[in-house]
Amino acid sequence: MAAKKGIDSTNLDRRVRQLLWSKERALNDELRKTKDRKYWAAIAKENGIPYSTFMTRVNGLHWDEERAATEEVHCVKEVGLRAHHRRKYPQELLDLAESNGIKLITFYKRAEKMDPYLAATMKVKSKSECGRISADKTNGKVFT
Repeated sequence: MAAKKGIDSTNLDRRVRQLLWSKERALNDELRKTKDRKYWAAIAKENGIPYSTFMTRVNGLHWDEERAATEEVHCVKEVGLRAHHRRKYPQELLDLAESNGIKLITFYKRAEKMDPYLAATMKVKSKSECGRISADKTNGKVFT
């Protein structure tokens, strides 16, 4: 019955066992038609755009195929330079954090919860200091 509707046994099995469809739905719903993107994929390859990048642009970013195949891939440094103008915290604050031995990820996490200047200047605690603070908060009780 499924073969008459163009549904092969692999798809039927996947629908029933993995997708947990009812047998009726698995037998009656038609297979999705896939789009043939060979033409634009070939153009993307000619333009030096990897196939995975082309497909990410089409499926993930919802670009049309022509744009995905023809717009050049930007270099990471170039993207970083453009992002410089949209910076959330001033460069001086980031430099201050770095000079105080605070990693950028630590600074950003702290700045979400407190004043950014404090986040850049507050000393990083060692693991033993963190453990003592935690023990003080629980009044020395150990939870198991």
